Amino acid sequence: MAQKKTSVQPPSEPSKDSQFPIVGAGASAGGLEAFTELLRSLPDRPGMAFIFVQHQEPKHVSMLPEILARNTSMKVRQVSGDELVEADHVYVAPPDTHVLINDGRLQLATGGTGSMPIDHFLRSLAEDQGNRAIGVILSGAGSDGSLGIGAIKAEGGITFAEDQTAKFDSMPRSAMAAGSIDFVMPPSEIANELVRIGQQWHRAKRIDEKLPEKQLEDLFKLLQRSHDIDFSNYKRATIERRVRRRMMLNKLDTIDRYLAFIHDRPAELEELYGDVLIRVTNFFRDPQVFEALQQDVFPEMFRAHRNGDPIRFWVPGCATGEEVY
Repeated sequence: MAQKKTSVQPPSEPSKDSQFPIVGAGASAGGLEAFTELLRSLPDRPGMAFIFVQHQEPKHVSMLPEILARNTSMKVRQVSGDELVEADHVYVAPPDTHVLINDGRLQLATGGTGSMPIDHFLRSLAEDQGNRAIGVILSGAGSDGSLGIGAIKAEGGITFAEDQTAKFDSMPRSAMAAGSIDFVMPPSEIANELVRIGQQWHRAKRIDEKLPEKQLEDLFKLLQRSHDIDFSNYKRATIERRVRRRMMLNKLDTIDRYLAFIHDRPAELEELYGDVLIRVTNFFRDPQVFEALQQDVFPEMFRAHRNGDPIRFWVPGCATGEEVY
């Protein structure tokens, strides 16, 4: 396929419509080729923004924006900090920094950021954009991105991992093992699916802001019948986001078609049930807490542990500790 040639573009005026999906793509070794293939497979104006975070050597002068700009007609630039994210733009994280997003604006954090820049960005993307967030884990070594991709899914966003085409597969495999990936595909197919999702997202936003009450009630009855839980009094906006997410994943544009799909494929009801409840369990798996436990607390406990002695944890609200051997 012929390369699309363009130059790195300066910032333009912010888009009047700031409501569009934002794609966070993370990669390490072999990821540049994968992201380049993804960009080449996208149309000139996909109606979404892309932020690319790749592990790079500190103090390395990055040529990523120039390289990527040769493969897309979208505007490409390196993140400089405090800039509004615009649709049909590609933003590249600079080396030795953490990129975060807050209120639709990209921010830079330097010094003392530690590792896992992909996790840091994807978590902030999930918190800031909710169900407009899309996470993509491409080729790379290690496990960076697994926690961040889980945060996106917990907020109702959609997640991708590169398939066996990844030159280094430990990053996408780690994300898949965490149970947080919706689609596993080569980069060109990820691009095609992103286009479809973007089109469906914009169509739903333009035509039907709220799902029909009667069909939602029918869905609640199905869930109550299968799990003995009445979701009709749950926060309606949250329920609708979860239903729309399942509709989008299954390429269905109306709730009537979704109900018919559930009738033909009852296992989908289990998938919806899991999606609705995922935010509840998120309280018990705060990524930052468990990262601290893994890196600091548990190693110190085991260093001081004597063979044969139990390790005891005190559980707040319990009279005694819970023993773990």
